[in-house]
Amino acid sequence: MTSPSNYIVLMSTRDGGVFLEETLKSLILQTSPPRLLSIVVDGGHVDSSIEAIRRTCNSIPHVIVKHKGGKYAERDIRRIPENLNEAYEAAVEKIGGFEFLLISGDDCLYPKVYAESLMSRMLKEDVAIASGICDSTSTIKSLREVYPTGSGRMIRHDYWRKIGASFPKSYGWETWLLYRAEKDNEKVKVYPDLQFHHMHPRGRTHGFYHWGRARYLLGYHPLYMFGRTVIDLLDTNPPIPRLGAMKMLIGYLAAPFLPRWGTDPYMKPLADVREFIYHKQLKIIKAIFSGTYRRPVSN
Repeated sequence: MTSPSNYIVLMSTRDGGVFLEETLKSLILQTSPPRLLSIVVDGGHVDSSIEAIRRTCNSIPHVIVKHKGGKYAERDIRRIPENLNEAYEAAVEKIGGFEFLLISGDDCLYPKVYAESLMSRMLKEDVAIASGICDSTSTIKSLREVYPTGSGRMIRHDYWRKIGASFPKSYGWETWLLYRAEKDNEKVKVYPDLQFHHMHPRGRTHGFYHWGRARYLLGYHPLYMFGRTVIDLLDTNPPIPRLGAMKMLIGYLAAPFLPRWGTDPYMKPLADVREFIYHKQLKIIKAIFSGTYRRPVSN
């Protein structure tokens, strides 16, 4: 095994089972393995998850943050940003500084050169956030090649510290990071030749109502939201089910009328990008009506 590179892996898992073990093996066997794996076990069968982590990671440093009972008695993907923040803080406490963070799901298989290739390209091209692409067939290829994925996303640590070193504890936290980087004029890239695999099926069972509410909190322009829904409904090969598109629109429209959704705990964490997103989408709408809009392509 080569010497570890200067990056860490942050992960939130719950009842990951064999998928978790395969993911950890995929990370450990990288040509440039991580300095540290920092993993939050989000309730569930905590002991069996910890046993799997320790059994798999016996050759590489790791930190485990475990949760039991209380609010962790039930699965809730809305806790993921909070978990990743805890994983990050535990990593800093354990080893101090590093150059990159890699965010990973607990069901990912990466090619052996994934981390090494990402880091070398990001350093060479001065990129703040990057990823390869998931080989899922449930998302449009052109979109996957424009926007870095959630899992498999690598973040330059100096930029992460610059923006507060913390994911907002709100819906839309993954998208927030990309818009924040764009607002800060930082480079965000996707490298389509670096393909990884999610062992769980993707894109068909998400909580689309929550996605719609997240778009409201992120400041999506109403006309943009309606336009995206129409496109998804008319597309012959939509990236999400047509029913999902309608659910997202309903979630977006209902959000301001639901208890708490219009209050600070949900909206304030995303305040630094809301106005930027709104005006960006307003420019897109104007460009569409003027006939000058060009859809983003792979960078």
